[in-house]
Amino acid sequence: MKKSLFFIFVLTVAFMLMVSFTYADTQLKVLLNGSYIEFTEPLISPNGHTMVSAGDIFEPFGLTMSWDAETQTVTGTSQGISIQFTIGNKAAKVNDTVKQLDVAPVLVKEHAMIPLRFFAESLGGQVEWNNESSTVMITCKSVTNPKYKMNYRGNSGGNLLSKGFIAEQGDWIYFNDETSTYSLYKIKKDGTLLTALNAGKYNSYKQYMMEVDYPEYLNVVGNWIYYLGTYVDSEGNYRSDITKMCVDGTKKQVLFPDIYAESLMVEGDYLYFVNRNDNGSIYMAKTDGTGLKKLTSHPGNQHVTHFVVSDGYVYYYNTYNHTGSYYGFYRVKNDGTDLKAYGTFYLFNDVVDGYIYCKFPYDRDSKLYKISVDESETILVMDDRVGGFVIADNYIYYENYNEDYTIYRINLDGSGKTLIDDSYNYMLNSFGDWIAYHKQQVRYFAKPGGTENIEMRFLDLALYADKYGIKPYVEDLSNRGNYIANNKGRAIAAKEGEWIYYIKPVNPNSIQYTYAGNIYKVKEDGTGETLVCSDIASNINVKDGWIYYTRVIFGSDSIYKIRTDGTGKTQLKTDVKANQDYLQIVGDWIYYNEGYAGRSIMRMKLDGSNRQSLIPNIEDLVQSFIVVGDWIYYTKSDLTKDDYYTFFPYKMKTDGSMKSRIDDKPSDIPTIDIIGFGDYIYYSDRIYKNDGTEKFISRLNVVNFDGEWIYYLEVDNASYADYKEKLYRVRMDGTGNSLVYESKYIRQVNFAGDWIYIIANKSEFDDNLYMMKKDGTALKKLTNH
Repeated sequence: MKKSLFFIFVLTVAFMLMVSFTYADTQLKVLLNGSYIEFTEPLISPNGHTMVSAGDIFEPFGLTMSWDAETQTVTGTSQGISIQFTIGNKAAKVNDTVKQLDVAPVLVKEHAMIPLRFFAESLGGQVEWNNESSTVMITCKSVTNPKYKMNYRGNSGGNLLSKGFIAEQGDWIYFNDETSTYSLYKIKKDGTLLTALNAGKYNSYKQYMMEVDYPEYLNVVGNWIYYLGTYVDSEGNYRSDITKMCVDGTKKQVLFPDIYAESLMVEGDYLYFVNRNDNGSIYMAKTDGTGLKKLTSHPGNQHVTHFVVSDGYVYYYNTYNHTGSYYGFYRVKNDGTDLKAYGTFYLFNDVVDGYIYCKFPYDRDSKLYKISVDESETILVMDDRVGGFVIADNYIYYENYNEDYTIYRINLDGSGKTLIDDSYNYMLNSFGDWIAYHKQQVRYFAKPGGTENIEMRFLDLALYADKYGIKPYVEDLSNRGNYIANNKGRAIAAKEGEWIYYIKPVNPNSIQYTYAGNIYKVKEDGTGETLVCSDIASNINVKDGWIYYTRVIFGSDSIYKIRTDGTGKTQLKTDVKANQDYLQIVGDWIYYNEGYAGRSIMRMKLDGSNRQSLIPNIEDLVQSFIVVGDWIYYTKSDLTKDDYYTFFPYKMKTDGSMKSRIDDKPSDIPTIDIIGFGDYIYYSDRIYKNDGTEKFISRLNVVNFDGEWIYYLEVDNASYADYKEKLYRVRMDGTGNSLVYESKYIRQVNFAGDWIYIIANKSEFDDNLYMMKKDGTALKKLTNH
């Protein structure tokens, strides 16, 4: 009987120590000071309390973990901090203080699971729930792990003097794009995880439409981005709103909608800005938008041109001070006390470690100095003629007037002078070892010691490729009649075996014949050119010893095939009702457009049998399509909610089933080209993973992907007389950008073996066919129109 009672007692105690829990929502994330915590053990939610593995949470906060198996106690320690949890015990110890828990820690798969909120708040953190992104957001100033350490100041004074287009915190860089998408992005410092946070919009001419605010004066502190959002409102008024947004792009809000702000800086729990509504005076408020007030009522706090906040003091200069003199330079504590009017006006940039880094306005040599904040020391830092400069960590980056604004880097004491870029540059921002600057209206990133600078427009493409594993890509033609990129238009070249088959255009002055002409073949080494077919042909594909093409005639163009030796010419379909165009040979099928009733996508067997309409609805207007694997990707015109037609991206299986729209965002450009590469589909204005799970806005007019290279077209239209179209290539990592070919107009670009075939002209009406190596060398003109 006693044994039975003891057994029941043991079971009862064991039951009491057990905690009923379920695994937390798999979508739930934990954001600590702007960076997501990676958990090896899934989160659990007993009775609605989120619990995490102690080993996973201690490390981000900078704590060292120890485990006592005998007492079932897990302890985290750091400088001046000790926090202890015991499995099954609702009493925890923070330093020497015992505190009660709402739920006791438990063991799950040998992981000590502890309550997240209690842990974070015990270390001085603030915890809030972001319902928009299913994220637990923790802001904690005591974190010591550099990856998760919280900024005290949102950006440097030097960066903000150049409108603060870049900021950083932990492992992340935040930047805007003023050249194309007008968006706010973030990327990891290792070049991964590019994310668009506040996407802008542009129309078909890449002209920005002020529908989304353009972010300037970026500041990042904890889990929040603060910036000035500039835009034109519905009444045509220019606005500059102080905007706050979570680092994941959610919870966006305008803090003071009635204030026109200039410049913005965040330090600690306060934000500071110039209020244009009040004579350009400096105002401050809590970062949650409360406690708005004027920094000081002193008359010098007017018409402020630049200010910096450093360790609770605000340094600023204006254009008119209370005595009426032209310049004034001041310092005041952020509570409005301890005002100091400096006797000398400094063109200052930043205040670092008790020194004002500045130039003197009447110094023709424009030398760089540092002045102690009490003016007891004046130290020459650099005797070059210095233009703009910024300070990042232990470095100063500056423009050298003496050498036509070349960029150099020095240490804070002026030593270690290092050339960064030897051409004309302006508008510097920097972060750590990195610098961002503008050259010929293009933004570049450079890491000192790196061999190449990277243009902004290539940085996001390279990061996207890295993020989603897009590697150097060589297309497999074993099952196709031509490259996907060639098939996106009327193909003029194809390759099989040692031969290249291509079309020589016969009438360059006719749009109908721009891509049409006789079929020739030549060996890849350039020898053995032979006429294969004298038909006026277009849309060339080659597979298994047969050339498939569209015969261009007056009336309805039809599909033919002919052997590669010129024999066996056969019309595949005789009851042609309309033009048959944009051929693509994939497997045993020919896919093509048929031009009646809105360009339906058709397919038939290689012998012309089993003809099928894949989009039978005569009201569907298909613009372009490609076949990749078992899928067809196409663009179709749909009626939008604004009652106008525009093109949307779709996909369907190659038998016409499983039709679905990939994206509900309509195209902003009138004509959409499509290219497939690996697991990705490139449209003229965006890139998708081919299952539709990822999307990226593209800024390059890509014509092909080949190996490690991306080929793209650009227009130089400074004037009509100087109008040119240029073919470039750039590596997938954003390096090696180089011009391949330029002409007045470039009509068509096809790849075949090691060669590029281009139809281009030097004036209005002299379209000719050229071939060249993929790097632009060995150029040959194949026609003389």
